Amino acid sequence: MVFGNCDPARALGRYASTIGLQVHHPLGRMHVDGHSLAFTHGHDPDLVQAALDEKVHFLLHGHTHERRDQALAGTRVINPGALHRADPFTVALLVPATGELRFIPVR
Repeated sequence: MVFGNCDPARALGRYASTIGLQVHHPLGRMHVDGHSLAFTHGHDPDLVQAALDEKVHFLLHGHTHERRDQALAGTRVINPGALHRADPFTVALLVPATGELRFIPVR
């Protein structure tokens, strides 16, 4: 997980560790099904650019509360939407192996 720009990262990070959640704040990376993913909140353009410079397959971010699925410099940039200050509320499901992406309305 990464935290949002208004989240108290230090306090939430301590809490997350007590319940076994792994924090990768402010920029996380992982490999799934042979594809590289980076994830960040999205409010820091330098972190977004760092992920793009690494040429990851997928860059996942939030911040704008707007759904996004766009190719930039060979990286697929995805924003799942939001569960707050959005209409409709959405999450996204990505299957890295196939690239299938579904935006799922929550309400």
